[in-house]
Amino acid sequence: IENGVLEKWPNTSIPESGHVTIPSEVTQIGYNAFSDCSRLKSITFPNKLKAIGHYAFYACTQLQEVTIPNSVIEIGNNAFCRCINLHTVTLPSKLQVLSNHIFWGCLALKAIHTKGVHTIDDSAFEGCTRLAKVEFTDALTRIESNAFKDCRSLTQVTLPNLVTSVGNHCFQQCLKLKEVQLSESMTQIAWGLFADCRSLTQITLPERI
Repeated sequence: IENGVLEKWPNTSIPESGHVTIPSEVTQIGYNAFSDCSRLKSITFPNKLKAIGHYAFYACTQLQEVTIPNSVIEIGNNAFCRCINLHTVTLPSKLQVLSNHIFWGCLALKAIHTKGVHTIDDSAFEGCTRLAKVEFTDALTRIESNAFKDCRSLTQVTLPNLVTSVGNHCFQQCLKLKEVQLSESMTQIAWGLFADCRSLTQITLPERI
């Protein structure tokens, strides 16, 4: 730990229980800090934590549940990518951007509430094959390409009316997706937005499309 930054926590330093409590003086978890920590099962974050770096928990394959404190305002790219047993995530209320590939390939993730997030970046939830429920809020304005691609358990999507842009292939291969309500602020439908959505029976379009 240097100047509040937790730089690295080796897999060999994780106790047999699999639980880690991050020291209270930590304000930032650094790049790759817990990357490939296959022994990590659960974690307690300090209340003063502000940022989680790129790849911080990449491929923590036994990590199951994460509650990120409301003090956190930034989470880097690929932060929880390939956490294949992560089933429950509670996001902080002040987080505004879900970065690229943040939960890519989190095969066990069941639901997400986006809270204050205004932008969901590329491939943020791509390959989350058990993700069945996504709750957006009125804070959301942009969803980038491939954000929910291959989310095979998603059945229904309602985009808040302040969403102006949804990227290419955003919902491609959402094989169980049946109903979609698009935002009234949208003026175009992106390339391949619902490609391979073979269960889709109803799309509510905005007036300007």
